[in-house]
Amino acid sequence: MLHVLQLIGAKYPIYVADKIGMVGLQANRWVAIRSEEDWAADYDLVVTCVPTVSKADLAALVGPAAAAEEMGNYLANLLAGFAKANGYFYKRGIPTTLVTHGTVDSSRNENGVPMAGLDHEFTTGALFAAGADAVMIGHIHLTQSWERSFEGRRQLIAYPGSIGRFHYGQLGETSYLFWNLLPGIPEYQTIHTPSRRMVDLEFFGVPDLQELAQAAGDCVGAFVRVRYQVDEEFAKTVDRKAIKEILKGAAEVVIEGKILPIEREKRSAGISIEVSMVKRLERWAELTNTPTDGLAARVEMAQQLAPDEIVRKFLAGLQNKLVTKIEPDPPPHEQESVQEAKQDSFQLF
Repeated sequence: MLHVLQLIGAKYPIYVADKIGMVGLQANRWVAIRSEEDWAADYDLVVTCVPTVSKADLAALVGPAAAAEEMGNYLANLLAGFAKANGYFYKRGIPTTLVTHGTVDSSRNENGVPMAGLDHEFTTGALFAAGADAVMIGHIHLTQSWERSFEGRRQLIAYPGSIGRFHYGQLGETSYLFWNLLPGIPEYQTIHTPSRRMVDLEFFGVPDLQELAQAAGDCVGAFVRVRYQVDEEFAKTVDRKAIKEILKGAAEVVIEGKILPIEREKRSAGISIEVSMVKRLERWAELTNTPTDGLAARVEMAQQLAPDEIVRKFLAGLQNKLVTKIEPDPPPHEQESVQEAKQDSFQLF
């Protein structure tokens, strides 16, 4: 697919590297450097080309589990093999560059997440070991660079970033790099490019419509992502239609919701077959070893009485408790006469 680019009648020729190797720019044309005999020619620039390497062949040799880590070791040895040639061209005053694609360990992606691990293709040490003045590497969409200086010489590794913004949460400006290569003195200029504006609005709970309305003015013409996370029981309260209506001035509105499931320690089997709420409560208390302590009576009260009637009963019960506490118990020799008086009153009634 990339070979089609060679047919473009551009001012400067396009070279498509479909295999690992070196190529030199000579009199405005690309010349493949296949052996040490080709080193003696005059070049304006020498490029070490390392296209994306498939892990499939390596996995067949070392196994799928070890392929990721071994790929880094393989590429480190490969890059070190170019050091002799690049060192030779440096001494001749010819600028050199390494062009490749992949992930550098310790780099950050466009969302600011550090890329750390054993399964990334490159380390900065392995890239510097190739001996090129500049390492022009693509893949990650965040502009970033590393520098090494030694013996009066400087080396640079740089991601150009992305000329467009395609991912929500992408940090920094979109840009490309304009390089100026001199042997041992590589430099680049960051050229910012116009790109779409993206806005992230995040809520830990149901999206606040008033807060969205306040932010709507800054979202006109932008690509907006609304993210929220709510408990499962509140998921249906999120009004997606209202959110889109508030942000109707945006070029695009993406709503991403994360539903947090309710975690239960134990399923109470058999509850669903009980007819009444009281029976379900008693069943749940039985299975979970939970004392009801009058909860059944309160459930019946909540189902049968109006709210104001429940309040009156509660206040009446509270008043009786206060009266009981205020009235002291009679002395032991008077308790029998008081009890007899109560019985006589009851019989009379």
